[in-house]
Amino acid sequence: MNHEEKVYRLIDQSKDLLAKEGIDEILHFWNHGEVEIAFEGLIVELSKQSKRPQCFDYDEWFGLLTELGLREDSVLVGDLVEVFQDWVESSRG
Repeated sequence: MNHEEKVYRLIDQSKDLLAKEGIDEILHFWNHGEVEIAFEGLIVELSKQSKRPQCFDYDEWFGLLTELGLREDSVLVGDLVEVFQDWVESSRG
């Protein structure tokens, strides 16, 4: 499975946890070929809700974040790794 397929699958698994505006923004980036920004937006939007999908796999999400170059080059927030780690901690059930 390539990066685009992975990101789309994670968006699809998460969409019911997000407000309409959040998913619309994520899909806007996705539809314009901005896979990295769509994934970053997904993390940011889920962190705002302190929710994560039932099938959340830390290694998969963090690995994809790394593979997409978002550890060093995030667009929507200054430090996506920090947002990601805070989100994981705040959304623990």
